[in-house]
Amino acid sequence: MKQFPLLLLLGLLASSSASVAAVATPHPAAWQMSAAEAEFNNIGSSAMALVQRALSLPNDADAVALLQKEGAALRQRAQKLRPVYTKWLSGLNARAAAGVRERIQSSSFGGYFGSLETDPQMSVRLRSNPALNKAVDNVTSALAMR
Repeated sequence: MKQFPLLLLLGLLASSSASVAAVATPHPAAWQMSAAEAEFNNIGSSAMALVQRALSLPNDADAVALLQKEGAALRQRAQKLRPVYTKWLSGLNARAAAGVRERIQSSSFGGYFGSLETDPQMSVRLRSNPALNKAVDNVTSALAMR
């Protein structure tokens, strides 16, 4: 099973500066979410809801069809956001980037997509069906903002 793009994004944020991990993040009241981050979070939440609905279906073919049908709109939203988001992200200092990384990791969608790789039942299901794995990966790839 491939590593999900969200986890790749977290890795990019973590490796963008050696000092990022050591920098304390500001108190939530000390930052104001940008429009780009808010839209990224909306896309992440929508992607999570879609994958959850699809994986709750007992028939893998039905899950793949749902992911393909509704995933296209998510990828379009993400493609539209990508230039704005990457420009915003690249303009952040190490402390702000650490805050973004922390917020993604603690978000419901960040936790959910991370659990897909560690949940034995989901991991087996995705590994045993390459079409389903690819369909999930196509949806989560919308979150790779690079």
